[in-house]
Amino acid sequence: MPRTACRLLHDVTEVRCQRLQDITEADALAEGVGPLPLGGPNRFTVDWDLGSLNAPTAREVYLMLWDAINGEGSAEKDPWVWAISFKPVTA
Repeated sequence: MPRTACRLLHDVTEVRCQRLQDITEADALAEGVGPLPLGGPNRFTVDWDLGSLNAPTAREVYLMLWDAINGEGSAEKDPWVWAISFKPVTA
């Protein structure tokens, strides 16, 4: 696509390779995943201990979502992933 046709521009600020299980709570939040509220409705079906006093953290929800998208047990395989950070360019 020609640059003149682009509506959004981003500068890549960091590229790193890491294991999926190394994702932090801050990384999961930056990916747009938040913690699940206790007893609240979920956007996707997950199985977690409803008797627990602690709702899943954003990191745990990210790994559950990974499994929902890539198949059960895929997060446990701890694949290598690319983590790319960027910032929007203002015109």
